[in-house]
Amino acid sequence: MFRSLFNNLRAAANLLLVLAIGVSLSGCVSTRLPIASVSPWSSITLDTQSNPLDVAFTDSSHGFLVGSNRMIQETNDGGASWNERSLDLPEEENFRLISIDFEGDEGWIAGEPGLLMHSSDAGQNWTRLFLDTKLPGEPYLITAIGSHSAELATNVGAVYETHDDGGSWEGRVSDAAGA
Repeated sequence: MFRSLFNNLRAAANLLLVLAIGVSLSGCVSTRLPIASVSPWSSITLDTQSNPLDVAFTDSSHGFLVGSNRMIQETNDGGASWNERSLDLPEEENFRLISIDFEGDEGWIAGEPGLLMHSSDAGQNWTRLFLDTKLPGEPYLITAIGSHSAELATNVGAVYETHDDGGSWEGRVSDAAGA
């Protein structure tokens, strides 16, 4: 349970490290330092004013990118191109989609304010799950851990686990702020 959460946090830290190195190396042209001639990375331009916050794939080709201002984009070519998608959410609220994860075809999205969504068909359809208003903090990180199962962490350190598609959640950290 905590292992998968730790692995996701470690992956996020590694991603930040890679981004920091990439930004620092982007100055090589102006400093006349040599540039690596071969790189597995390529720059992709996204047609959005939103800030991308997380990415997850169902397989090597199909994935989703989520971010601020309700941003959700889908790729079917491994991330070479992205197409805007929409979610059935109330128009009067500006949702920030913070975290997305898949385990096979089962997907989860966590966001603010108080947003949790679930898909059982590789993200083709999403169902909004309503969280208890007594939940401490806002959903911050979601990790798919198996069939019908996920772990949810909030921004105040509370951790919950479900094994019934998000129908019920059991607390896993007893000393989280506000829990």
